[in-house]
Amino acid sequence: MTVSVATDRGATRLILGLRGPGELVGEMAALDSHPRSATVRALGPVEAHLIAGDAFRRFLALHPRVSSLVIRQLTFRLRNADQERSALASLTVLQRLASRLSELSRADPSGPYTRSVSGPSPTGTAVHLAQDELAATVGATREAVAKALRLLRTQDVVRTGNRMVQVLDPELLALLAEGHRE
Repeated sequence: MTVSVATDRGATRLILGLRGPGELVGEMAALDSHPRSATVRALGPVEAHLIAGDAFRRFLALHPRVSSLVIRQLTFRLRNADQERSALASLTVLQRLASRLSELSRADPSGPYTRSVSGPSPTGTAVHLAQDELAATVGATREAVAKALRLLRTQDVVRTGNRMVQVLDPELLALLAEGHRE
């Protein structure tokens, strides 16, 4: 499953998270019976199971171990949201983009957003998201992400293509994410 969990606020689309195989989506609305806070959009083929909120809550009540796992996942997502909010307030678009590309390029190469690249061209990992999707994951405009990608290309840190950013220099990308300048 490859989905983005997004919210639309006026003309701005913000991707709140990217979810992969085996991950829950919509569990907050099922747990607290409030309306959903985001929309799920598939970025590729999806096989999913819909579980009604009442049935989900009953299952968790009967299976405390599963309930503990759901709490652990929600805690992880809350900590991640705190980090994202802090990054929006304190990091540049270049730093946020470098951090996200670094994170996604370290993910499983057979995963939903990345693929290993080999052949006559430089090897590395390619992140398969469009510029507007990358922008929505870092809380920036597509134009600001395009400008940051242009800078990364001129420094041979990445190569870009249609819905693809190939990471050529993961070490330099990680340094840029931390705020170091070349």
